[in-house]
Amino acid sequence: FGEQREVAGDRVEDRPHLVLAVGRARRGDGGGRRGRFRGGLAGNDRAARFASFVRGPREVLAYAGQVLRGLAPRYLGHNPLGGWSVIVMIAVLLAMPLLGLFAVDTDGVESGPLSWLVSFKLGRRAAHWHEDVFSILQVLVALHVAAILYYAFWKKQEMVAPMLTGYRRLSRDAAAGIR
Repeated sequence: FGEQREVAGDRVEDRPHLVLAVGRARRGDGGGRRGRFRGGLAGNDRAARFASFVRGPREVLAYAGQVLRGLAPRYLGHNPLGGWSVIVMIAVLLAMPLLGLFAVDTDGVESGPLSWLVSFKLGRRAAHWHEDVFSILQVLVALHVAAILYYAFWKKQEMVAPMLTGYRRLSRDAAAGIR
């Protein structure tokens, strides 16, 4: 956030910065997503801790089978597949800017700020990986939106507000069947 940008920038790269700024301002404590990430590592909310929703391969496969048979239980936080989707999304969101730091374009004019630390060949490789990671990110976002629509329309569960706030309202009946 150190550089000055227009609020409604024309470049795609400006939009994530705007989203993060709005998220930080909305929370009021300056934490934004970073605060949610810290909470995942060491927060007080059991459902938000990474250790509580990232499950082993056996449980993930069992859950996937339950989903296919229409017998999947409800979870207060992330289900076993959703937990791993969070980890993959975080990894991709970390990889993209890190690769961009070392990326070199073909003429060297718009290279990453740390591109001078690597060879031209490695910088070009980082640029290609940076583009590949962006393609992966687009697929992950599409899957994320598809999952939200699935939960909203087929399972009749609100997902957007809990993702933004970290809280979910439940009736007593709904709470009874949740893990």
